[in-house]
Amino acid sequence: MKRWTRLVTAGVLIIALAAGWIITRQVRAKPPEGVLEASGRIEGEEVLVASKVGGRLTRLLVRDGDAVKEGELIAVLRSEELDARLRQAEAGIEVARAQVSRAEGGLAVLGSQLGQAHTAVALAQAQVTAQLRQAQASLTGSRARLAQARKAHAIAQRTAPHTIHDAQAAVGAAEADLARARAARDQAQREVSRLDALLQDGAVAVAQVDAARAGLDAATAQVEAASAQVQRTRAGLEQAKIGLVDVQLREEEVRASAAAVDAARSQVTLAQVGTLEVTRQRQLLQSIQQQGQIARAGLAAAQAQYRAAVAVRDELTSVRQDANVFAPRAGVVVHRVVNQGEVVAPGLPIVVLVDLQTLWLKVYVPERDVAKIRLGAAAKLYVDAYPDRAMAATVSEISKRAEFTPKDVQTREERVKQVFAVELAVVNRDGMLKPGMPADVVIDLNTEAQ
Repeated sequence: MKRWTRLVTAGVLIIALAAGWIITRQVRAKPPEGVLEASGRIEGEEVLVASKVGGRLTRLLVRDGDAVKEGELIAVLRSEELDARLRQAEAGIEVARAQVSRAEGGLAVLGSQLGQAHTAVALAQAQVTAQLRQAQASLTGSRARLAQARKAHAIAQRTAPHTIHDAQAAVGAAEADLARARAARDQAQREVSRLDALLQDGAVAVAQVDAARAGLDAATAQVEAASAQVQRTRAGLEQAKIGLVDVQLREEEVRASAAAVDAARSQVTLAQVGTLEVTRQRQLLQSIQQQGQIARAGLAAAQAQYRAAVAVRDELTSVRQDANVFAPRAGVVVHRVVNQGEVVAPGLPIVVLVDLQTLWLKVYVPERDVAKIRLGAAAKLYVDAYPDRAMAATVSEISKRAEFTPKDVQTREERVKQVFAVELAVVNRDGMLKPGMPADVVIDLNTEAQ
């Protein structure tokens, strides 16, 4: 009994629904005045979600009909070639980093050598300057002593012969005086002897004899004085002869002073030769400076190579990150183009998204009716899935160019040759409408022009 009751109830409901559908179809079959009916399909803006890089699709995280949010991960690709290039880039970074470290180390060594070279140049310059100053001072002193020695030698050479000659003349004069004094003494001695003989004979007076003896004493004293003068003049002669030795000594002093001058000149020359060492040190300094410039250029090149390697790594890393495919906007997956495990080329769509909030209905209106429609006109939309539910729509676009009626569009009237495409924005708050659904629309022709 209960079974029959349920069957009767179900039958009544079916009859009621059928009657409602028939009534609705009749109402829609005979639209009132001021409205226009048309049929078409729901369309939406499709977004082809593709990957910037190619590779094997290792993970596909969505299925047809899944709703996704903007930025949600959809698929993951894997590229062995990209991974190999990334490893190669990492190795290139290590090589470039080692080159930078080596260049920095070489530059540091050259910096130390440059400091040592500066010190060596300064030290060599100071030593050469001191040696040259000392050698020049020694040369000046030696030249002064040589001039003095030459002057003393010249004086000695001029005066020694005259002194000897004068001494010899003095000796000759003294000897002559001595000879005269001796002759005078001998004469006095003979006179005394004669007078003594005459005194004995009484031929002369005693006073005369005493006077003769006094003359003898005076002559003897004169002889002694003359003899002493001879000794003195001879001593002067010997002293004058010694002056000749002084001339020889002066000659030796001149030669020694000349040798000292030559030695001082050699020291000056040696000190001047020391400037060659300064020049060599300066050349070494310049060489190190040039090596430093080359090393700095090498360091800059190594750093640039390192930055380039890092840039390549970063680029490949960015490309590797592009292997993770994210939803560019919110929507619903309407089609999966490829399956997991397949190889995907760069730019090839993986899935197709449609935003269900931006759907529209595209219908074709005969040329005679298109002028009746206004932009912004209100409309009611019906789909077969919800025949009793009218959904709001608004005329959003009217084509300005006529075209032939598409074969897959049916109108209630007989086809005409020229039609205009009309798009109506659909409000799909509940998400009941899907792209591809056939739909009928009733457009209010009384809406004022927008």
